[in-house]
Amino acid sequence: QQGLTLNDGGALINQAAAIMTLNEITGNGALINNGDVYFNGVTLNHSVTGSGTFVVNNDVVSNANIAQSININTDKSLTIDILKLQGNVTNNGRLVITGDGELVNQISGIGVINITNAVSSNANNFGGSIVNDGMLQLTAGTVSHDISGQDGTVNITGAVQNNASISQKV
Repeated sequence: QQGLTLNDGGALINQAAAIMTLNEITGNGALINNGDVYFNGVTLNHSVTGSGTFVVNNDVVSNANIAQSININTDKSLTIDILKLQGNVTNNGRLVITGDGELVNQISGIGVINITNAVSSNANNFGGSIVNDGMLQLTAGTVSHDISGQDGTVNITGAVQNNASISQKV
């Protein structure tokens, strides 16, 4: 996809498996993915929608909405604002959640989840260990994976059962 430009109102529609290099896609259009796209590169600046899967095949920073399933491969990472994370995540690497907001999607997998700001969620939405360096507000559910972090705080505002270790301020 070398030199691909997405003009305003334009879109790249993918129907099959594809490999794309993020840094070589320019313009203000959108990506509509109905297949599996393996994203290489560093920065995502285009919203991604569709029925497919966004596969993180490198360390990626997203500045755009991802409104579909996300699969983070082993030893890879995705950094994204909580408000731009609009699909369920299978995390086998590292998911870094920035920004303030509510997590309403499911995160499964064996990868690590890093929280840097204020996030509220049902504890059942987290399917991996959490490194919390912000404010994690748990509103319901069961903590099934360890929560740690040097500077973070866990705030419990609903009925939450703890079946794991929380090694920070509560």
